[in-house]
Amino acid sequence: MFKRFIKKILPTRCLKLYHYLLARLAAWFYDYPARKMIVIGVTGTKGKSSVSYLIAKILEEAGEKVGLTSTIFFKIGAREWLNDKKMTMLGRFGLQKMLWEMWRAGCVYAIVETSSEGIAQFRHIGIDYDVAVFTNLTPEHLESHGSFENYKKAKLKLFKNLKIYNLSKKIRGELVPKIFVVNSGDSHAKDFLSFPADKKVCFKISRTDADVTQTNAEKIPLNPPLLKRETEGDLAKGGSEKRFYCDETYIAENIYLGRNYSSFFARVSPSESATLRLNLIGEVSVLNSLAAISTCLALGIPFRFVKSALEKIQVIPGRLEVVVKEPFTLIVDYAHEPASFRELYKTANLLPKNRVIHVFGATGGGRDRARAPEMGKIAAQHSALIILTTDDPYFDDPQILTQNILKGILEYTKDNPEKRNIKVLQIIDRREAIREAIKIAKQGDLVLLTGKGAEQAMAVGDKKIKWDDREIVKKIMQ
Repeated sequence: MFKRFIKKILPTRCLKLYHYLLARLAAWFYDYPARKMIVIGVTGTKGKSSVSYLIAKILEEAGEKVGLTSTIFFKIGAREWLNDKKMTMLGRFGLQKMLWEMWRAGCVYAIVETSSEGIAQFRHIGIDYDVAVFTNLTPEHLESHGSFENYKKAKLKLFKNLKIYNLSKKIRGELVPKIFVVNSGDSHAKDFLSFPADKKVCFKISRTDADVTQTNAEKIPLNPPLLKRETEGDLAKGGSEKRFYCDETYIAENIYLGRNYSSFFARVSPSESATLRLNLIGEVSVLNSLAAISTCLALGIPFRFVKSALEKIQVIPGRLEVVVKEPFTLIVDYAHEPASFRELYKTANLLPKNRVIHVFGATGGGRDRARAPEMGKIAAQHSALIILTTDDPYFDDPQILTQNILKGILEYTKDNPEKRNIKVLQIIDRREAIREAIKIAKQGDLVLLTGKGAEQAMAVGDKKIKWDDREIVKKIMQ
């Protein structure tokens, strides 16, 4: 409550100065721990947490000691635990302390999931990044930032500052280069590539082949060039300005998306190639893996470690995580805005199922109220039954939040009469909503429980209530 009061009475300029000075003080207090490690910053709208997690696992497979701070996970060497703070980027002192503990534990690499909100509040100040990874960009946090352009500018600061303001450092006697890793398939890629760096690596999925799916096939072709390495700078072709070039580009083609796996062939050099078979599902898993592959190869990690690490991973907590397999399938996912809803249903459409039952709510606290009706429209398009419930209401009324989603559902069914038989329930108590979905689900149905993923708390007012969707599902099933 005190923080909210301070925000109301302080002018914006004073508040920004306060955040900036606090970040500088925190970095100084902990003796700038980021200057003693190779720091990887991952930003974008979707996929930040998953990419951060995958990079950490690859580096660890290569024998490196790794630290990680993300929406999902905290990791300091061998010690790792789910994020129980309900913050993507910790506060300035909390984040610097985490980096200091990583360095004290002997970590050579520190991976920091870097959000636009964190950048806007100067939490990145005092962190000397060496690698900046961009996943994608879609409208989010618009009410917080004021506009999409301001939201993008916040993300761009990570790339703009990488070479100019972050110090060059020597780790293990070698100078650490400043590296960009950019999803060149995103329409905003050129903006992120426009700044100086020692090396620019790009990755993308070839759209002409990415839609090829085999939901039941187990046979994978032996020789197709499914991941190509280009060094001539694919973005520089066609007369583009030189600053938009990529030193290397990795492209995934002819991807096979199964109901419980995804696979592609990786050719990373003329002499080295292999088929990768992931236990993770969906095209989004391929794209996230490609980002992690590109990052680790740019850092000089041998491909054999990349392959073995990715194929060992069984699940990313709270990201397309299958919690129940029989008699119906129940998936827990973090999807909480329109773009991630579309990606979720793209994957769900590959799975064998009868009905789709979707349990979700809208986040409170001024989080982009305009996105709630759009989420309702997308769910109405793909689901047979929708259960509207509480997500993280903060100080908002959950009843009003669900009504905003309902507006989108009604608008969609009005324009699409064939969907007017869709059933919609409103159960504000999230535990009871989950219980009702499990009670209603029949053999072969697919239940989607979204909005919180592996989060360990629910924000109600100024309190954080202990919560884990996955554990609640398991208790109900028992």
